[in-house]
Amino acid sequence: MKISKIKEALSKLIAETYERVSTDKGVLSYDAEELAVGISVSLVDEEGNEVAAEDGDYKLEDDRILRVAEGKIAEIIEPEVEPEAPAEETPVEETAEEETPAEEPEVENPTNEGEESETEAVVKLREEVNELYSLVEALTKRVDELENKPAAEPAKEEFKKAKTDKLSVSKNAHYDFLSELNKA
Repeated sequence: MKISKIKEALSKLIAETYERVSTDKGVLSYDAEELAVGISVSLVDEEGNEVAAEDGDYKLEDDRILRVAEGKIAEIIEPEVEPEAPAEETPVEETAEEETPAEEPEVENPTNEGEESETEAVVKLREEVNELYSLVEALTKRVDELENKPAAEPAKEEFKKAKTDKLSVSKNAHYDFLSELNKA
């Protein structure tokens, strides 16, 4: 019983360290990062045990074929790719004309009459964006001006200004009084 548990634990450990790939004949296990010629492979049975892979061809899901001999990959056969049909040859004159791209004429929006075309819409959006940039620039300049200007004059300056205003008022009132006396 202990031997079967050890065997099971070893199978799991081996399964974790080995890579596996599905084939038309079952799952193959190998100890490498990727399949290559010369790598040993084993066939994994239903119970998860690894048994020696029989000699022969094993077709992978990506249509490659692994040719196994003596428990090792002897050859990897890539799937055949059908060549594309050769393009019909065109006369030289036509080829020269095709190489120069013709300018696409600007087409009005045929599906929605009355609506602007995409190019017109893009031009309008660019104009609006430019207007917004100008507005932001003007506002930025105004904010800079206001930041450099004091919010109010210092208190000493206001006091001096108020004092001189009172003096000029009282002097003017005195002169007005004297001129009224002289008139009488």
